[in-house]
Amino acid sequence: MLPRLRTLARSWPFPLYLVGGLVRDWVREAKAWERDIDLTSAGEVLSLAQQAACLFRGRPIPLDENTWRVLFREGKDRWQLDLSGLRGEDISMDLKGRDFTLNAMAIEIKEGPLLLHDPLRGQADLASGRIRWCSPRCFQDDPLRLLRAVRFNAQLGFTMDEETWEGMRRASPLLPGISRERIRDEFFKILSQPGSAGHIQTLKELGLLEVVIPGISGMYQLAQGAPHRLPLWDHSLSTVQFLELAFSEIEEIVPEWSPLIQGRLSEPLEGEIDARQVLKLAALLHDIGKPLTRTQDEQGRVRFFGHEEQGRSKVSEICRSLRLGNRIRGRAEALVSSHLRPILLASEELLTARAQYRFFRDLKDLGIDLLLLGWADLKATVEGGDPQLGRYLAFLRRMLRYRFEESPRRGRPPLIRGRDIMEAFGFPSGPRIGLLLERIHEAEAEGKFQTRAEGLSYLGAHLDRWMQQREKTD
Repeated sequence: MLPRLRTLARSWPFPLYLVGGLVRDWVREAKAWERDIDLTSAGEVLSLAQQAACLFRGRPIPLDENTWRVLFREGKDRWQLDLSGLRGEDISMDLKGRDFTLNAMAIEIKEGPLLLHDPLRGQADLASGRIRWCSPRCFQDDPLRLLRAVRFNAQLGFTMDEETWEGMRRASPLLPGISRERIRDEFFKILSQPGSAGHIQTLKELGLLEVVIPGISGMYQLAQGAPHRLPLWDHSLSTVQFLELAFSEIEEIVPEWSPLIQGRLSEPLEGEIDARQVLKLAALLHDIGKPLTRTQDEQGRVRFFGHEEQGRSKVSEICRSLRLGNRIRGRAEALVSSHLRPILLASEELLTARAQYRFFRDLKDLGIDLLLLGWADLKATVEGGDPQLGRYLAFLRRMLRYRFEESPRRGRPPLIRGRDIMEAFGFPSGPRIGLLLERIHEAEAEGKFQTRAEGLSYLGAHLDRWMQQREKTD
């Protein structure tokens, strides 16, 4: 990549500087995982972008009047080259106007040894693991930097400079002025990092989390009764922690299905948001309906009847506020509204094939996510060593075995279709067919028959009773 950047610099009449994350990685001598290149220079940015697009065989896209983006491929990788004009008289003035010192460094692209420009001692801050603002105007210039600071902390594992931290607290009222899309993107980048619970707590301490997730402050001071060992907020953070632990323990818990589960969790859903991040969001918010449903009976027992459905409604509002699409919103709603289901199912003395079938009938592969959420939720609820944990772990393995190996005719169509019922019994199309299909598919899941002919015979033997049950519920 460097030879082509030097070629671009030779054809450009002004000094050309590499800035951003690649410089940070180069200074740290860390492997660069990002596929983003940021360049800045004097002169007309459009002309520079056109030259870069020709050299890299990409296409230029305007981002604003001072920034262009060129998208191109290098082998199998998709790269992004952003080109912007200098902000200030020279590179030193440009860097001093950036967000944090670890990002206020530039490499001048030229022949021979590379030259590092570091007017604010960002290299020293990188070496000491410190996030420090470039100036007290940092957050006034762009309040999104409040979230970016937490994100850099999450990605790099650094500590926050004390003066910068206090500046963030003072500037937190500025964040609502930022677009919800930009807030969403930064928040999910934080969720993508390990140790998310700690970074979410940091957002809370800075007064930022309520802006990111409207209504979440109702969870902060809520006490819970038995069997919960923690107040609601601590329980929610612990659920996120135990969920991340489950991600790392999947190979040990279910080694035979670990690749399938990990592949599912890495499934991209919307932009850079994947299933793992959405599951973390659901873990954080699974009990957000509790503040609206808390009651206490005469014996002093605390109850939260209906908090799952209240939570579903709240999560739907939150997803809309974050400008998330229908696919993510639907997942989050389903996970929150059903989060008690696996724990209750695991507590049953007998796990029937019908119960397993119905669980995955309703949730399909989202049931895998829900099983992991239930495991994390239970571990955040009871003390270590509680017998419920052993029962749930065995239940988790049985449910995953059913999904991946034992569910009847997995990957194949059911033995009985609606047309078969209409032809065999002379029924017209209508709601009755749907009811009978559901009953016969349950029976197939329980292993009541093995062939189409046996299935139709079984249906005939139960037809009158099933129809009478339908009439009673109408």
